[in-house]
Amino acid sequence: MSKKLVIFDLDGVLLDSRLNMQLSWQAVQNGLGTTIPFEKYFSEIGKPFADIMDILGLAAHAREAEKLYMTTSMKNNHLLHWFAGVESVLTGLNDLNIKLAIATSKDRQRTVRLVEQLPVSFVTIQTPTQGLRGKPAPDHLLVACAQANVDLDDAVFVGDMPVDQVAAQRAHVEFAFAAWGYGEVDRSTAIVLNAPIDILQLVDREVS
Repeated sequence: MSKKLVIFDLDGVLLDSRLNMQLSWQAVQNGLGTTIPFEKYFSEIGKPFADIMDILGLAAHAREAEKLYMTTSMKNNHLLHWFAGVESVLTGLNDLNIKLAIATSKDRQRTVRLVEQLPVSFVTIQTPTQGLRGKPAPDHLLVACAQANVDLDDAVFVGDMPVDQVAAQRAHVEFAFAAWGYGEVDRSTAIVLNAPIDILQLVDREVS
């Protein structure tokens, strides 16, 4: 397979943030007095935060919930870590002159702070933006390809949740499932990656 652009979801693909998310959701539970369990929230990750609040019946409190969540998340940044092998794989892709991009539902401030820790540069970082629909809409993937100046056929999106797969299908971008992540998808229509090192299989080592 020869791809010129690899687009990554962040949480569950590059970044292990489950414990951070759990503590952040506890802050929402305490602040709003809601008993909605973390597992219910967690099953919806990958979608924009406001959309998740709507699904959970908390749309009226979405702004307050987001403030509580984001503040706690920032305080617990020390609990975040990159999945084993991620940094070396990204460096390997960079050495092959493969373009790299991010498409995540995490807010831009936290995303940029995290991505700056990585040893590579990304041609575009797509985060929730006014005027663009979040996953499962294809908007962010289409914009990422356009900004990278890469045809859709030459891109692949690595994600771990059903919304990632649907977004890729709607964008007509090939989808690779990060099986070490947080969700499950229809594997019959995905390239299955069992470990970060498998990401290197998505590109031709002769690419220049």
